[in-house]
Amino acid sequence: MLLHWRCDTQECFAPRVYELTGVKQNVLESELRKLKNQGIISEQDTKLPDFGPLPPPSPAGPQGTPEPEDSAGDDDDDEEEEEDNKRRTRRKRILKREATLDDDDEGGKKETEQRRKRGRPPRVDTPMECRIKNIMKGLRKCKDEDGHLRVNDFEKLPDAKQYPDYYEEIKIPIALDNIRKRIKRREYKSVEQFEADVRLMCENAKKYNDDGSRIFNDAIAILDELGSLAEAEKARNDSEFRGGGGELRSGQGKEKQMKISLKSIQHNGESYATGDWVHIVNANDLSKPTVAQIYRTWEDPEGQKWINVCWYYRPEQTVHAHDRKFYEHEVVKTSQYRDHQIEEVVGKCFVMFFTRYSRGRPKGIGHRQVYVCESRYNVVEKHFNKIKTWKSCIPDEVRGQDYEIDAFEKQETLRKFPSPIAHLLPPNATEDDPLPDAKMGADNAPPIVGAVFKRRKGSNVCSIL
Repeated sequence: MLLHWRCDTQECFAPRVYELTGVKQNVLESELRKLKNQGIISEQDTKLPDFGPLPPPSPAGPQGTPEPEDSAGDDDDDEEEEEDNKRRTRRKRILKREATLDDDDEGGKKETEQRRKRGRPPRVDTPMECRIKNIMKGLRKCKDEDGHLRVNDFEKLPDAKQYPDYYEEIKIPIALDNIRKRIKRREYKSVEQFEADVRLMCENAKKYNDDGSRIFNDAIAILDELGSLAEAEKARNDSEFRGGGGELRSGQGKEKQMKISLKSIQHNGESYATGDWVHIVNANDLSKPTVAQIYRTWEDPEGQKWINVCWYYRPEQTVHAHDRKFYEHEVVKTSQYRDHQIEEVVGKCFVMFFTRYSRGRPKGIGHRQVYVCESRYNVVEKHFNKIKTWKSCIPDEVRGQDYEIDAFEKQETLRKFPSPIAHLLPPNATEDDPLPDAKMGADNAPPIVGAVFKRRKGSNVCSIL
């Protein structure tokens, strides 16, 4: 990339089409004619193919550029998405079956839609994070007199094999994709930390490229723009950033309800933050509070404190084969992300991945209930899948954190027990029966009770094949 291709002239033309994005077509054609007149290329080579209008620059940089070494596994793509792709055909079949339900059964439709909720909750940023994102947006719009986006050549680090001298000269390499990942993982604790990384990136470019080259000049311009944008953002009041974007949104004459992110919430003498495991009041069974992990904490315009959590179901709240077995105190991760007022929180608990559960318990956990988790549960398909990596199950902000355990003297052998609702299997059940439904109650709570079915012989899945 141009950021890492040393330029000794005022004008540099990259050898790949992607790198010509910001160059005007007439300039390119003029240069090609010069090469033809010098006998370097033929007349045929001066004709440019028509690929249509170029798309806007990708924030990930040109295709084929290797990822920096420290980025491997950073994103930890959620296994739920992979499972969705693998089971696409089965999902369509189940949704088609649901579509045949009685049109008059409005309650059933509402229940189905509620259970179908998927995906991570929308992000709510703090005012500081909003400022950083707004500065980044401003930098990405910075252009030179020819309309060239100055950040185009700062997207990714160079290939170490192609540019080994870069890593000899630059001791702390950094590019925009590294900065974006730090923003996503909420690693910046101040605007100044973010500014320091952008300055380092530009200073690296100035050091590696010759004075007066385009990359050198782009770095200077980006630094100037950074100063102006940062000054403007720091002058804004925190109240302007409700809703996470710093812009007042409206619709049909009414202002949209705005949220402001909170680092933590104090409730009944405890501090609750992203990553904490909690018990939430279960309106369908007060004796079995909902097990959940906090993903977001925020305050609404009326001052009410809220959390967004991912629910974990107990075995008796799922639909499964009657002969399926579970660990004692087992829960399963769902894709149900729900909002709750902080007053609905009963207290803290803890969920451990089964590989660590057998070795000990978290230090300082006290008398809190500790659960074990091994699988994901799809509430629509009534399907279980073993979790491959625990890191993919927890919020981005705490994936880099770990906890110490008080180890057992000897690793325990985990035993599984029969389903607590195996007795619910109808005496006349057959292997060809359709999957039963869980018994639902209050909207914002897990099922009152799950259901069981007779598994086909030789089948180890809990869904219609």
